[in-house]
Parts: sequence; structure tokens; C-alpha cells
Amino acid sequence: MAEQMDERIRRICGHRKVVFSAIASQKKNFHWYSNWKNEEFTCVDRSWQGLGHETFPDEVGMMECPQCDHGVAYLVFPNLTETEEAAATDNQEAIQDLPKARDRLKRRQARLARFEREEVKSPSQPPDLEGESLEFTWDFV
Repeated sequence: MAEQMDERIRRICGHRKVVFSAIASQKKNFHWYSNWKNEEFTCVDRSWQGLGHETFPDEVGMMECPQCDHGVAYLVFPNLTETEEAAATDNQEAIQDLPKARDRLKRRQARLARFEREEVKSPSQPPDLEGESLEFTWDFV
């Protein structure tokens, strides 16, 4: 029964069985300011071979094959310290990224400071609200 359901879903979705030749811990990690864009990568199903700049790093750093979306490696995004260190070695990309990284940190620090100033610290400290009642309208798309 489960095999029939699996086959039915595969036909409907166009899903193909994926065979992974490498587990996540076997994939290589690359730091953002390394030479990953010029490194050679091969997809696990051998359908693609190319340079790192042709891959698509997703939001968690998995570098995905441009043909099938299999992960080929991991990309470690930089923090401010790593960006500063790379900029100090005359890395042009890091030098360009540094003002934006510092600005992001300042905005985060400002949000945290505002939260700490305005947070309700006890049940006896309700926020100031105008009017006698509240009405909320939720719009789901």
C-alpha cells in the first residue's frame, strides 16, 4: 500500500528517487571570502560540473547545483569580525561589504536597546493604549 502511494505521488509530482552519494558532513565548507567562486564542483548525480559562482547559495549556505538543486558544498556566511579581517587583507569584496555589515550591526543593536527600554517587565506594567477597546483585522493572503 505504501509503495503504491509512493509511486502515485512520484507520478503526480514528477518526483524522482534521489540517491545521495555524500552525507551532509562529507560536503566541504567554504568561507565567504575564500576562493569558492573559482573552485570546481561536481554534482552528486554527475549531471553538472562547474565553478562555484555558477551555484546558488541558499539562505542557510547550501551551494546548490544549477541543474538539479542538489547540494554540492556549504558556504559559511561571514560575521562582522570575519569581514573586518578580510578587509584588512585588502579583499575588495570585504572592503565593499564592511560599511553594510557595520550598519546592520548598528541597526540590530538599536532594535535590542529599544526592546530593552520598552519591554513589559511585570504584569502590573501594561502598555499605554489609546481608546476603550482594541480591534484587530487580520488579512491572510
